[in-house]
Amino acid sequence: MAIILALFMLFGQEENPRARAMSIYHHPKPPEHLVHYALDVQIVLEKKHWLFTSREPYHGKVRIEQARPRGGWWTSAVRETDVNGRVQETIDVDSTWPQHVIFVLLDGSTQIGSIETDLGKERILRLELQ
Repeated sequence: MAIILALFMLFGQEENPRARAMSIYHHPKPPEHLVHYALDVQIVLEKKHWLFTSREPYHGKVRIEQARPRGGWWTSAVRETDVNGRVQETIDVDSTWPQHVIFVLLDGSTQIGSIETDLGKERILRLELQ
């Protein structure tokens, strides 16, 4: 009997919307007013050495998240940069939310850095590594 109950709880129904609404935990609403935004960004990693600063384009995954109005982030897209560190994609953003995004640089599933900027001001983003 316990096995059947455990299987039902594991593979049972999805979360009840009414139970989700009555939960004590905050469940932010998904975005409602999505618009397409043409993104054209180049990400450059800067590393300071003793006498000089080296710059190289970032090659890897980038998770793009938009700021929610009441705090927190909504993952808009996960993209791969090209050889020159460029992300030229169309992403969906909510037009009623703050036009503030964060680019989370990933190595596999590990975050190696992040860059915050406003939409429209991003051209070449630089991340200084220690």
